[in-house]
Amino acid sequence: MVVQTTAPGGVSAAKDGSAMAEHYVAYLRWDVREDWKRLGEQARDGGPLYPFAFGSGLRWFKKLIKDGTILWIVSAPLYKSRARRFEYRLPPTLIAQLTVASVKDGSNEPQPRKVHPEQYRYVAKADRSRSYYLPVNNAFYALTEIEFVNQRGQRRRIPHQPTGRFDPKHPYAHIPQYLQNVARLAPGSEHVLESLAAQVRGHRVLFLSYAREESGPGKGDYAALLIEQLRREQFAPWLDMTFVPQLEPDERYVDRELEQILDDGMRQSSVLVALTGPVYRSHSWTSREWSLAKKWADEGSLRLLQVPVGGELMDPSLPSVQPSDPTTTARAIRSWWEGQT
Repeated sequence: MVVQTTAPGGVSAAKDGSAMAEHYVAYLRWDVREDWKRLGEQARDGGPLYPFAFGSGLRWFKKLIKDGTILWIVSAPLYKSRARRFEYRLPPTLIAQLTVASVKDGSNEPQPRKVHPEQYRYVAKADRSRSYYLPVNNAFYALTEIEFVNQRGQRRRIPHQPTGRFDPKHPYAHIPQYLQNVARLAPGSEHVLESLAAQVRGHRVLFLSYAREESGPGKGDYAALLIEQLRREQFAPWLDMTFVPQLEPDERYVDRELEQILDDGMRQSSVLVALTGPVYRSHSWTSREWSLAKKWADEGSLRLLQVPVGGELMDPSLPSVQPSDPTTTARAIRSWWEGQT
């Protein structure tokens, strides 16, 4: 369950600096991640790193992962509710970038449930001075933008949704399936995880709230075009059309699942940009997003910025930038953000 890529920032991570470090993506089950996080909390030594090591049972793991190798750890949050008896998977998240200090043999002894990295066949220990842990984020767009290439030179990409039957209750459940085999990043894809990690670490995750009737498909696709320009301005923008798999016309998401996905998208963001207007004000979904964002802004955990594409502001006392073409608006948002930080 590893995927090869390149060094963050395009620089060598090899210890001697003479060769480009090999990079891999390793998938980690959410419940295992929770176990390893608790172990890290128990072993505090002036700044714990979660996960502080990675255990694997793959027989070829030790041949691939070496001193100086970069491991990008990915997981997919799985939430359950006993009362409502539903279970659904939220978007995959990039957990950590680990620079491997050493790989050693683990115990690999039969266990009813392996809760420690060293209970696996091989253990990759992290060099904590060159590794970091990321807060929960949405890595769905990044993972579906990457191209992988196998030993025969064949390329593939993780699809936005499975090619077979699609279950709206589990829109991201297919992602882990594509991270179970060894695959190398195709040339040109190496900067995707680097950019996401840098934007998450730099608190440049942005949630775009909008009403499709005012700025979505059929209205010049303003929201989608703005998202592309915001990426050029070094933001990691969150947009439902790119971060939530789109359904067929006769399908729909269960409101509870969609609410949780959107709420988590806002919670993981540093700023919410609202494309406001009369439709935005009256629409039930956008009104809900605004109310929740306003609450978090009052608590100091989120910043709000309005772009009155429909000519109306939700709250004139809050900051805004005047709408223009997507390129100019994205630059104005960047200038406003830099003034805040």
